[in-house]
Amino acid sequence: MRPVNKGPSPYEAISQYSEALPFLERAIGLYCSYCGLPLAHVPEVEHIVAKTKGGELTAWKNLLLGCKYCNTRKSALVDRE
Repeated sequence: MRPVNKGPSPYEAISQYSEALPFLERAIGLYCSYCGLPLAHVPEVEHIVAKTKGGELTAWKNLLLGCKYCNTRKSALVDRE
């Protein structure tokens, strides 16, 4: 996982986690937070702690950007725990 320092939350509240995309793009750039590759298309807003494991849905501290491959792979690993 690449080191990510997003800084403080740039928003007070959002209703859907997908709304965090422009804020994440400005804070960390369009790179996958896991493999570090540029996100050429369809960046995914990723939960660090899965929603199913109690992760906060829209909290800035729980959101990163991920590529489809890493997001799917992470999901599969979490489901096996």
